[in-house]
Amino acid sequence: MEMNKDLKFIRLTAPGQFNLIPPYLFEQVKGRRWDVQRLRNIGPILLTSPFNIIGVFSDADNKIKGFLWVVLDILNETLEVVLLSVDRKYQNNGILAGTLELVKTFPERPDTKNTIQELNINLKDKIYLTTTRPHALEKAGCKRSNIIIMEINR
Repeated sequence: MEMNKDLKFIRLTAPGQFNLIPPYLFEQVKGRRWDVQRLRNIGPILLTSPFNIIGVFSDADNKIKGFLWVVLDILNETLEVVLLSVDRKYQNNGILAGTLELVKTFPERPDTKNTIQELNINLKDKIYLTTTRPHALEKAGCKRSNIIIMEINR
């Protein structure tokens, strides 16, 4: 599926494909609370779940320039963007708004639609995103949710 004139989205389905993602796409995520190597280690396992929609953005030369991970939350019946990272070269090129439009299409994609139907999920219209950069998402058309993440040290 085409993202914009520069990048296209390709869903990953085979566990070995996760290792094709360049590490810098994970390393550049600001404010991340997870270890890059840990994600690379568990990434192949994530690809085996029908509740994870994981894909890459590739350029005209089929070089991977971005990564997207969306979860089908079967309890809340929502889509949730877990991680989005795009090469800096493409970040100011409407990629964020294009990605949000892409995520809206996931419920109609055959692979996701089948899972939704099999589990009798009544998918809500809202898509949730967790971020440390809310202003960029607001510029792309997102609104702040009434859900607030709290934390406590143990």
